Amino acid sequence: MDKINVSQLTEIIEDKWNYNPKSELKCRAESQITLKEWAAVIIARKRLANKPETAESLSNCVNRIMDYNNGKDLKLYDIDLTFLRSFEAYQIGKGNSPNTVYLIKHN
Repeated sequence: MDKINVSQLTEIIEDKWNYNPKSELKCRAESQITLKEWAAVIIARKRLANKPETAESLSNCVNRIMDYNNGKDLKLYDIDLTFLRSFEAYQIGKGNSPNTVYLIKHN
């Protein structure tokens, strides 16, 4: 799997978010969906698509973010560029290089 940095992830999310203003995900996010709720849907889809490695990577990502957030779930709208930059700095502070601060687990 390719590694992506926070800036690339932010760009992908913004592009997808703005592409379809009536998407189910956007409607659910606007209705207070949390990171864990959103991730559970996406992880289940990956497992149904027979992509267990991707499902595991996403699960690990959510766990890392939850650890960073003191074990507390977050609303998707709380995950903004400032939050992602702080998460990136936290990961770098733990000894990870900027290129390894990605949201897909290293295989």
